[in-house]
Amino acid sequence: MLRTTGAAALAVSALAVGAAQAESTSWWESSQLGLMGTYLTPSEVREAESEQPGAVLYWGLPLNAYEGWSTQISAAWNEIERDDETGQDQLYQLGVDILRHFNMNSSLSPYVITGLAVAYEEIGDDDRTRPSISLGGGVDWQTPFQPVSLRLEARAVALENEYDNFDSGRAVLVDGRFGLGAMWAFGKAAAPVADGDGDGVIDGEDLCPDTAPGAKVDRTGCDALSERDSDADGVSDALDQCPGTPPGEVVDAQGCPLDDAVLLKGVNFQLNSDELTASARDVLSPVADLLNGGLSEIRVEIAGHTDALGNDDYNQALSARRAYAVKDFLAERGVSAERMVATGYGSSRPVADNATEEGRAKNRRVVFRVLN
Repeated sequence: MLRTTGAAALAVSALAVGAAQAESTSWWESSQLGLMGTYLTPSEVREAESEQPGAVLYWGLPLNAYEGWSTQISAAWNEIERDDETGQDQLYQLGVDILRHFNMNSSLSPYVITGLAVAYEEIGDDDRTRPSISLGGGVDWQTPFQPVSLRLEARAVALENEYDNFDSGRAVLVDGRFGLGAMWAFGKAAAPVADGDGDGVIDGEDLCPDTAPGAKVDRTGCDALSERDSDADGVSDALDQCPGTPPGEVVDAQGCPLDDAVLLKGVNFQLNSDELTASARDVLSPVADLLNGGLSEIRVEIAGHTDALGNDDYNQALSARRAYAVKDFLAERGVSAERMVATGYGSSRPVADNATEEGRAKNRRVVFRVLN
């Protein structure tokens, strides 16, 4: 009785607020070989007459593709025309960079970059080797012609000023470097594009790989008609074993109601993070009040779920972290931690059809289940 009453009270209070989890896999998750044409804007200390184009060759490797972290080894060259007797500067740099990409689910992915390098510079008969550090940002564009992508980048490159013919009052000179180039992915991302059922969606992105010839499909490769969901429970009519489900009812993968479970709508998180948004905190505060008040005797499971896109291990771990984030928030507001169990299920318990975008959105959720 307590279990039924608790679940009903949670549902009626409309405290359920949805978990819009974004666990998509980044397109930029493989090794990259790139070549970039550059244009150097020299520090005024150099007294340069004109700037000359240069080039950067780099090899990138993912560190944590789901969080957007990667590294690259780069070799850069620039020539700078000076207005004194030294003629041209030749600047060579070999270094290692760390990049942090954002918006990895899109074809346009901005990033920030920092790097350390060894710089070798020739000025007339003089030459020196010294460290340099750089900081900048850019954007990568995944072109339709996979595995080719384009990169636009700007950096500030700082070097120690050791030359007598440079302004001795400056300990550091800073050049600006701007570049435009192309990257080629190889390894995982360079695998041959296959479309086994010929529906126009490559096998790696096709959630329905055996579509009948000539069938109209959506961008996931599934029959467009399969998206019809008459009772709006998130399970398509073709898969729904319990048609006519009442609005707002939490259902399983077959479209049938789940007992004693309440969907939390509006509990959103930062992208690829377990950090609750401000709106999620606003929604969870009344939940804490209810659990501290009229439902002070019930125990609940806080279950985190994801859709089927992306890496299974990553999705499971992220769903668990998000469930614990909700538990920690409620505990901070007085709900006894002993009354709450946080569990991450990843994509193992869908309530909707992962073949549709709407279904996947419903699978990304947080659910309260009364345990007593």
